[in-house]
Amino acid sequence: MKKVIPILENLQPYLESPIFQFIFVYLLQNKKLDNQQLREQLKALPTSINNEKIMTLYDELILEGVEKGIEKGIEKTILNAFDNNINLDTIRIITGETTEKINAILHKNNRI
Repeated sequence: MKKVIPILENLQPYLESPIFQFIFVYLLQNKKLDNQQLREQLKALPTSINNEKIMTLYDELILEGVEKGIEKGIEKTILNAFDNNINLDTIRIITGETTEKINAILHKNNRI
């Protein structure tokens, strides 16, 4: 992380650009930091780096991960319900998804 701080300081003028988001995601993926380690590293950044902008991006990434997790959970629920002979209307009520989306998931997973 010691090398990352000077990089971020040099990128300060570009923090609003999409390339910064790409670099930030790349650093997160390659450092494989858990949440606590990442928070500690962010606190250690110099005040010249806009930590608020970095945390906003981090929060967006976490939210995106949560949303993907929810989607996976819904997909798994649909597949499990279908495999256990629950009718599509009941699956729709349980998941809150449209019949079209349920059919698309079932089709994608070779259930229909």
